[in-house]
Amino acid sequence: MITGVYDEPVEAWNGQLITVMSFDFQHCLGDSGFYISPLGLSPATWAGQSPWTDGEEMRRHFLKFPSMASWHSITHDHGSGQVVLGEDGKALVRWSMADDELDREVAIRAHTELARVHHAAGAAEIFTFHWSPHHWRRGEDFDAYIEQLEAAPAEEYTAYSAHQMGSCRMGSSPDDAVADGRGELHDTRGVWVGDASAFPTATGVNPMVSIMVLAERTADRILAAA
Repeated sequence: MITGVYDEPVEAWNGQLITVMSFDFQHCLGDSGFYISPLGLSPATWAGQSPWTDGEEMRRHFLKFPSMASWHSITHDHGSGQVVLGEDGKALVRWSMADDELDREVAIRAHTELARVHHAAGAAEIFTFHWSPHHWRRGEDFDAYIEQLEAAPAEEYTAYSAHQMGSCRMGSSPDDAVADGRGELHDTRGVWVGDASAFPTATGVNPMVSIMVLAERTADRILAAA
């Protein structure tokens, strides 16, 4: 996620179309890469993902909100995580960008290219959703800023995660899959999975239509097995 602050109002809460996308970087690292999409922003989403320094700085920065445009990269991650029980007995997801070298390279490239796009579009300021502040202002050395983004710790690359997939994935073998190819659990007959958790791997794009198709397909299999 990279945000640019512009000289004119953008009103990202209603002024950007999330359906406008760029696929120019989809294969920028061999078969891997990302696509770019704008993001409609709400104050709560933006403030919750922004690096915290202190209240005065956050207020000063927040007053620029009407002139901000945020673009984010969407990619097919190659690493994997775990779902375990936390100390409170509830499900806990463990996943880190640092666990896979290719994912880290894609994240670096996404940050630097998005920053360059904002710079070329005339942004007066550019900042990221890293945990630590990475901020560029017009007149500062932009090449040095790119180097700063390239050197940021891998653990800080991900602002948030959405459309989680594959936690109960389908597959022919119970050794590496929870459900069979129809969506029925390998070890518990009569229990079915029909949402994004059944995907064998992440799609790399918004999965809404794929989820709808899979749910209908699973429902048909349940009826056929009844």
